[in-house]
Amino acid sequence: MVKLKNIKIYHDGPTFKELKRPLDNMISGYTFNPTLFRQIGIKNYLNGCKKILKETYPRDTSLEVIADDPKKNDRSRYIALTIIFACFS
Repeated sequence: MVKLKNIKIYHDGPTFKELKRPLDNMISGYTFNPTLFRQIGIKNYLNGCKKILKETYPRDTSLEVIADDPKKNDRSRYIALTIIFACFS
């Protein structure tokens, strides 16, 4: 078996069942975006982020926060800052 050094493997959009029982110890973290949130049934983005972060800690987690409407940029910044605050408080 070839041992790969310094390579991290991320699971893209796992279900909550998969978060509770990671596929294996090779998974370094998780990635999510709004489409993946819809697929796992999350309707409130901010609450969904908080729930995911509780389940994924201490593994790396990437949560994409976007606004496709310039009028909603303030909302996406608010969500991003709230997530950062939740992670470090």
